[in-house]
Amino acid sequence: MKDIIIFLALTLFCSIGFSQSGWDNQDSGGNRFLSDVCFVDEMNGWAVGQTNTILSTSNGGSIWTEQEVNPSSNYWSVYFYNQNTGWASGSNGKIVHTTNGGEQWMDQVSGTNRNLWDIFFLNEDLGWIAGGKENDFTDPIQMILHTENGGQSWSFILYDSGEWPLHSVFFINPLTGWAVGEVGAILSTTNGGSNWVNQSSGTNQHLLEVLFIDSNNGWIVGDSGTVLQTENGGATWTSLDIGTNESLQSIEIIDETKIWIVGGGLNNGKVFHSFDGGTSWSSQYDGTLGPFTGVSFPDQVHGWAVGYSGSVIYTSTGGSSCDPPADINMDDVVDILDIVIIVDCIIEYSQCPCADINQDGLVDVLDLVMIVQLILSDN
Repeated sequence: MKDIIIFLALTLFCSIGFSQSGWDNQDSGGNRFLSDVCFVDEMNGWAVGQTNTILSTSNGGSIWTEQEVNPSSNYWSVYFYNQNTGWASGSNGKIVHTTNGGEQWMDQVSGTNRNLWDIFFLNEDLGWIAGGKENDFTDPIQMILHTENGGQSWSFILYDSGEWPLHSVFFINPLTGWAVGEVGAILSTTNGGSNWVNQSSGTNQHLLEVLFIDSNNGWIVGDSGTVLQTENGGATWTSLDIGTNESLQSIEIIDETKIWIVGGGLNNGKVFHSFDGGTSWSSQYDGTLGPFTGVSFPDQVHGWAVGYSGSVIYTSTGGSSCDPPADINMDDVVDILDIVIIVDCIIEYSQCPCADINQDGLVDVLDLVMIVQLILSDN
């Protein structure tokens, strides 16, 4: 009977919708707004933000160091292709590039003085930037820039006066890409951006980030809790309810099934997670830090989110808060599926959040025996 109680308590604990313990705070070294973050592995990452801020870490965020960059800009987006090669874009048409991990940042010529909200590279040569001008005293402007030489030269492949600015661009290959922006704008291309076609979003909300895992399956996040999903390349988009009406600003997808979305409201950061490709969602973080504006997962367990007032949070368990760990696939149930996964983890030496059940620092046969006992125990 005692073992049954322990098992039920463990299962209940791992089924809670969220717990702060899955994410830990990191000290960014300041309180300036951070807009985006990019990690290439579990140790090396960069975060950018207002007032000429570019931060780097080589130890997983234990220490963040400010990097020197020519003044002056608010940086909105950062993208690193590998540990050495990266770019950042921001206000006043600012683009900077590094080939040594940010030890030196060099300006690149954008040809505009408008906000460059998002930068994306497919490889070290092919890159795109989404941006534009807000609708203020003059008409808005919508733009996409493109380079084929790592940013040595940038050219406009889209420039529309009177159209709302774009906030995100993503390409799955050199030809096929999407861009999203304000007032529900979705654009797609199948020829590298020479031509762009409008897609119907079904909303007037500002759309802030787009991400695809292949030419068919993609997601978009935006204001007022907007989450859109497509399974046909954007021919149709379906609205998803993940349990919030606050702004959702960034999305990360790992191995087709694990999705993280970050956002929140004033003094309220939120992290949402799906373990099954968007079918079901749970809240992993709901706290006073934030709101969060950027998220990066270089693998399925190590992740970072950044946002207002220099806030940085970090997870090494995919955001799972199981303690003691047992819900290895993070589906809120401890069952036979977790046994299958832990066997694979032991054989392949792969990363397995919540798999060190006896908490001895190893994932081995002792953990397998323990989880089997938990599930099969009947006395």
